[in-house]
Amino acid sequence: MNFLQAIAKSGVFAAFFIHTALASPTPDTQAWMQAALAQQLPANPVWQALLHSQHQHANITDPTFLLSHDRFSTAAEMALTLEALYSQPGVVCRFPARYWWLKQKLALPDLPLDSCPDVQDFRSKAPMDTLSLIFVSETLTQPSSMMGHAFLKLSGQNAQGQALTHAVSFYTDADTFNLPKLLFDSLVTGKQGYFALTPYQEQQSRYTDEEERNVWEYDLKLDSWQRELVRLHLLELKQSDLRYFFQDYNCATVVRFIMALSGRLPEQGKGWVTPKDLVRVANEAALIDEQRTITPSRWMTRNLGKQLSAGQLAANQAALHSNSINPALFTPADEQHYMQLEHAAALNQYSYLQGQLTRSQWLQNDRQLANIRQQQFAGQQLSADARLDPAYAPDDSQISINWQQRNGQHGMLLSYLPVSHWLADDNRSYQRENGLQLLSPSLLIPQHGQRARLDSFVLYGMESLLPYDPTTGGLSGKFRLAYQPQYGKQLQLARATSAIAMGGLTRRLHDDIDLYLLAGGGPGMRSGQVYLQAQAEAGLILRGVFNSKTQLQHSWHRNELNSHEGYRQLAIRQSLYLNRQHTVWLGAQWRRQGDTTQHDTTLGYKYLF
Repeated sequence: MNFLQAIAKSGVFAAFFIHTALASPTPDTQAWMQAALAQQLPANPVWQALLHSQHQHANITDPTFLLSHDRFSTAAEMALTLEALYSQPGVVCRFPARYWWLKQKLALPDLPLDSCPDVQDFRSKAPMDTLSLIFVSETLTQPSSMMGHAFLKLSGQNAQGQALTHAVSFYTDADTFNLPKLLFDSLVTGKQGYFALTPYQEQQSRYTDEEERNVWEYDLKLDSWQRELVRLHLLELKQSDLRYFFQDYNCATVVRFIMALSGRLPEQGKGWVTPKDLVRVANEAALIDEQRTITPSRWMTRNLGKQLSAGQLAANQAALHSNSINPALFTPADEQHYMQLEHAAALNQYSYLQGQLTRSQWLQNDRQLANIRQQQFAGQQLSADARLDPAYAPDDSQISINWQQRNGQHGMLLSYLPVSHWLADDNRSYQRENGLQLLSPSLLIPQHGQRARLDSFVLYGMESLLPYDPTTGGLSGKFRLAYQPQYGKQLQLARATSAIAMGGLTRRLHDDIDLYLLAGGGPGMRSGQVYLQAQAEAGLILRGVFNSKTQLQHSWHRNELNSHEGYRQLAIRQSLYLNRQHTVWLGAQWRRQGDTTQHDTTLGYKYLF
């Protein structure tokens, strides 16, 4: 029996608890709180979501939001809220969502909620006939969106019959290249959080047109009472001082609390909540009604261009730069010509954004293409690639264990990645092969009784192998800031800290084959010595049958450990994805420096959660 159940079943304890939480409770407040305890309302998931609390932890410590901030509990907060609502004028305007929910659960007397200026203003300016979860794909160029971004979309008609859409976002200022400071502030001290209501179209255009990120819209199954609860809760958050923590109170955490007001989400675990987790949990809770995908013109141009002939691509280019588009270009009205039409529309948008077409050319082309679509392809639409849906992407956290033989020494390597994924993982839910690692340690346990030690620690790592496209271009890159094994003279192993940046190109030879070349370098440090090192890498990635991936890599390393020596390395890794949560792999590496050679082998298992 938990604490709240014990309180609810004991009149003595209930009386003591209420008088402790309330300095001078009114008789009505005592009765309401006793009824609340009898229904176990303080433990209700919706009440906890209203407080942004989980596992007895309050994520918002602002005393104007958390009345029991000095000694928090969900029951104490409920008692103090009830007392304040009916003893202090105007408190209903500070806690309209709490009042809305408690009134329904406890049949409370009416309060003048409709006279609150903010409530009236929000209802008129941001109608909410539909509430949608918005997921924006990852971008490695913005630290705050390395895992993607999630926010809410409010859609509806105002009193004048005008259709309006607004975005509600929680974010922090991450406009800095000082990654260590950003991580420290956002992980340890917290950063100032901002809660903003902005026109949705502006947000969507920024993500798709300026940042070239995919946007998914998921309409949520909420009734009118639940949508009003969300609206009122947004007003409570707007008036609060919020602290942003990257690992446990970010855009995804806040949106998850808001979606939990539906009462249909499972209890939140203690792990990292990512934007993709929101889509997965909403899908599993059957909270999604309708879904839409908005693809940037660059990606549409790339993806559709791969399905067209060189003649069709050239014809689209020429038509867009002429003064008139001939409808016969897309005749007969079959599937191939429909893809050519959609490619022309995407290329028109992309060319305008790149400054290759004037605004008048872009608008004229857009009107002509819309007319052709209506006359020749009415009712047809492109189908989205289900593999890219974040609802079905692999999980974002992982642990792995592998047996390894490193230059004759045997041992076990235990690794933990709290968030995101590696290049070796199943990346079919992305537009390209990529990886992202944050705060990932690996522990080496030697076989013959030596002490375990830290083998590596990746503070931040990323790989992005974007295939080059003749129309839209595309560069590849890699960066890693880590403490990890390096090899000096005669391939002697030691561990050092380094920050290596590389750039290059990737070519997609086939739908399942990528070839890439990267080169670069950066500083290394060991025992107080700072030195520069260089690295080049050529690789081949084959996405095979039976959910597998083969990676071949040949690399050249210079001046690791300040050795003034270089070595070459050949590596192969075969991964088999048993399902979304389980992966096994086999790998081997060969290194050579002059007459010195080494050989490593690895057999591993990975669990994603």
